[in-house]
Amino acid sequence: IEAASPRSKFKRRKAVSDARGEFAFRVPPGEATYKLTARARGHDVQEKTASVTSEEHLDVFFQLKPVPK
Repeated sequence: IEAASPRSKFKRRKAVSDARGEFAFRVPPGEATYKLTARARGHDVQEKTASVTSEEHLDVFFQLKPVPK
């Protein structure tokens, strides 16, 4: 999973999901929009946008689909 805020000075952040497929990012508080990209070998890449307005917990769900053979 990668997260990037195109309109900020933040670096790209990467995380690997755990055995349950969960991952977490900590980002600075404040209003921002992030582009999240999920990749897994043998699956289609999926992107989503997440906006935060302050210090909050935000859940974003991905369901990756296998690449057709």
